[in-house]
Amino acid sequence: MMNNADESAKNMLVLMDKTRKEELGNAEKLAKMFQLQNDADTTRVVLARLREEIWRSEGKTADDVYKILKLDDDLVKLGDDLVMSYATFRNPALGTWVSYVTKLHNVDKKTPDVISMLEGMLSRWSLANVLSTTKTSVAENLRTLQFKKFVSEGIHPDTITWQMGGHDDAYLVERGYRKYYEANRAK
Repeated sequence: MMNNADESAKNMLVLMDKTRKEELGNAEKLAKMFQLQNDADTTRVVLARLREEIWRSEGKTADDVYKILKLDDDLVKLGDDLVMSYATFRNPALGTWVSYVTKLHNVDKKTPDVISMLEGMLSRWSLANVLSTTKTSVAENLRTLQFKKFVSEGIHPDTITWQMGGHDDAYLVERGYRKYYEANRAK
């Protein structure tokens, strides 16, 4: 005959075993979910590369892809011109466009690099201002590319504020460029 203590202990062991199995099952489910997420991320990367290759084989220009990705929806009217807005630099599709333009430039050096294209859409200093105040990974990568171009053109950090004229955030560009310049000018 079992007493209450024995029965409680047995019930406790059964409950602990059941809980352990549930947790193990949840861990396995969680591991499977992580694997599916990794597979989905890999698939997205492969699909993005494939899409870019299709565009390239179809002869799509950077402007064509800009429109395909609907980045032109972020343009704003300034006088008689349409110009890029801050929203463009927060748009996730910008990374795809940057990747495509970079590939076009790498395949054909006559095609402008991404910074030259963006400086054509904005002014050089407006682009520097936008890139220094937009906190996305794409904007940070573009800022680094623009700073690299500044160094290759011999632009000194002391001239940034003067060259940017009346831009409110010129000091941010100057400070960021100075840090980059000092770390990379000898390379």
